[in-house]
Amino acid sequence: MSFFLLLGCDPMVTEVQMTGTVHDAPANEGNAVGEATVTSLNGAGEPFGVATTGSDGSFSVTVPAGAPFFVGVEKDGYVPTAFSGTSGVSDFDAGAGYPWLSTLDWAATERARWEGCASYTDEGGFVSGQALAIVPGTDDYTSWPPLPDAEMLAYVSGDEALPACYLDDEGVVLAEGASTGMTGEYAIFGVPAGQVVIELTVARGDGEAGTDLFQFVAFEDGLIPVFPTPVEL
Repeated sequence: MSFFLLLGCDPMVTEVQMTGTVHDAPANEGNAVGEATVTSLNGAGEPFGVATTGSDGSFSVTVPAGAPFFVGVEKDGYVPTAFSGTSGVSDFDAGAGYPWLSTLDWAATERARWEGCASYTDEGGFVSGQALAIVPGTDDYTSWPPLPDAEMLAYVSGDEALPACYLDDEGVVLAEGASTGMTGEYAIFGVPAGQVVIELTVARGDGEAGTDLFQFVAFEDGLIPVFPTPVEL
């Protein structure tokens, strides 16, 4: 998931505080996780701030002001989970449900859904996402429709391109697939630690193919949840 807060630019402000609460499932559906490490990185992927969650999962971490940044959440016995965002020039709350920390069971169940895909591997980290078409006038992504016919690639170190796994229109994993089905879901496996650029290509309203890029920093053997992957048609 990516969260974005564009509040203008003030060259005198170089850092702001992001607060939030870490749970062990998306959208605050799980338990609060105490003693987790929350690390922020700047746009170059360099460490910027670090915090430890309280017993109620709450944290406050320094992030670059008015700029893209990355966040990773880690704790022994969990899967490192990575997010991206863009800050403004004021302290802010990350919002309900983000960032969160994947349990081992959650990640194993999610991986198992894709085992029939040709590019599936249990080595390295993975991306789990769902492409959604942005509905103008609403920020409630739960009302955005899934986006079929989107092609996904992940570019990692050395510009190596990792292909995506897809489901058919009935939600069954495809051994070979070229784009998202009616669910809009996809996954990418074998992701190494370091900077990752997820490329989404889809036909726009004029029928011409358009490309969106989503940047992250992957943690070792970690998860990058990208739902939603928002697309403006």
